[in-house]
Amino acid sequence: MRLEVTLSGRCAKTYGDFSQKVLKRAGEFFHRKEKTILSVSFVDDASMRALNRRYRGKDKTTNVLSFSAPASPAEKSARDLGDIVVSAPKAKKEAKENGWTIEYSFARLLVHGFLHLLDYDHVRRKDAKKMESLEEKILAGIFPKEKNKNKGHLWKEGA
Repeated sequence: MRLEVTLSGRCAKTYGDFSQKVLKRAGEFFHRKEKTILSVSFVDDASMRALNRRYRGKDKTTNVLSFSAPASPAEKSARDLGDIVVSAPKAKKEAKENGWTIEYSFARLLVHGFLHLLDYDHVRRKDAKKMESLEEKILAGIFPKEKNKNKGHLWKEGA
């Protein structure tokens, strides 16, 4: 999959090149030849809370949201996957709480959002295990020394 990524937000300048590399690596994992575009926005917690409330009915912030692009009846030269929105403060907080580097935390959220755009989900345990396994494989290719730091984060009984 050949990805064209558009970035916006305060962290785009700091983490832009890194984010491009992470998402392109994630795209390569799927061995598709199509040209694909997506956008990534880095937002603050207030903006993320507003988006989460509007689109998911949850009046709290979250770490990442994905919005799939509507299917286009007439395919253009590139497939539009949609948008990934990352809460920069949440990514930094999770890095600190879990002993991750900030880069690993951002990469984990970007890969997670990317997989949602490819229709992976984690509502059911079986689907969560499949999505988590893919996340681990993709992240292991980017952060070989960080293996298994992601393990078990998607499915928590009763969550």
